[in-house]
Formats: sequence, C-alpha cells, structure tokens
Amino acid sequence: MAGPARDRARAAARSDAPALPSTFATPAGAVDAARNAARRAGLPSQRGRRRTAEVQVPLGSLVTAPAPSAAQVARCGECAGTFLTRLAMTLTDGTPVTFVSCHQCEAKAWIAEDGAPLALDEVLTSATRS
Repeated sequence: MAGPARDRARAAARSDAPALPSTFATPAGAVDAARNAARRAGLPSQRGRRRTAEVQVPLGSLVTAPAPSAAQVARCGECAGTFLTRLAMTLTDGTPVTFVSCHQCEAKAWIAEDGAPLALDEVLTSATRS
C-alpha cells in the first residue's frame, strides 16, 4: 500500500467509523432517469434553452449623459467651473427639476425646467408628500 490508500487504512484502523470515499460513482442510468423525471414534471432545463429576442432599452449613465440643453446650467454659479454633475428627476408633486453639483467648489443647486434656480425650501415642499 502506498500514499493515500495507506493513510485511509490507518485512519480506519484508529476509528470505529468506516472511511468514506471522497467521491461517489453515479449509478448507471441515474442521469437519464433524472432528466426524464424533470421533463415529465415540466421543470425548465438549461441545456438547449434559447433566449427570446427582447427590445433592449439603453440605460442612463452619468458618463454618457446628453449634452445640457439651454434650460440647464452650463457653468457653476459660484466658481464658473464646467465640470458639473447633472441629475434630472421628477419630484413627488410631479415637478421636473435638475440637481446640479460642481466638482470644483462643491456648490449645489436645483434648477427648474425653465432654467430658473429653485430655493431649497421650494424643492423640499415639492418633494414632501401631503
């Protein structure tokens, strides 16, 4: 006896419990029987499954955001920086707004659809549920 077989024999001699093999052989025909049972039960199979064609909707991204429109701010009102993050959203009451944050001076602003800046109180009032 050499190597692993000898080690298993020694372990079995030291223990009352029989040593189990590390792998088990699959009984002949077990895989086919399991597949047939799954088909009869109507379980989905991963083999041979085809995906249906779905219309892909492009996801939004901060990196690929469209260029700002005339109504959006192009420069920071505090430092005139042009590296801005713009997030378009609709508040709880249905008001469309754009949140703008400057990466240089960290100034933040809420802009209405017509391009007019909104006070924080107005935004909070529109965003609060009644």
